Amino acid sequence: MNLVYTWLQAKPRIFAPPFDRQLVADLTTDERYTKTIAAIEGLQKDNAYYKYGPSEVEATGEFFSPESNQIIIGVKVTEDYTYYVNDQVVPSESKSGTQVYRLLFKLEDGRWKIAKTIR
Repeated sequence: MNLVYTWLQAKPRIFAPPFDRQLVADLTTDERYTKTIAAIEGLQKDNAYYKYGPSEVEATGEFFSPESNQIIIGVKVTEDYTYYVNDQVVPSESKSGTQVYRLLFKLEDGRWKIAKTIR
């Protein structure tokens, strides 16, 4: 659960300048890493970024371990964010609300990392 909270707190540094790729590497692996790096590249290409408001995370109680180095945890995330292009707000891409996710975590080099988001 701490990793999800850390991820939410890191998003303002990941999805806005300076687009902290090292933080992405520290917190993610596999598909989540690849998709996050692709999102950063798209944001930079479009001269875009996100600003995040306060966020909350809550466990749904779902927990499953398909392998000894993997776990799937259900979480409910409440967050709001604003999307900017050329420093102008894009209201249609700005959102606030709650989503339920299933996250696949993978143990890599002694650290748990987010490997995949399952909706």
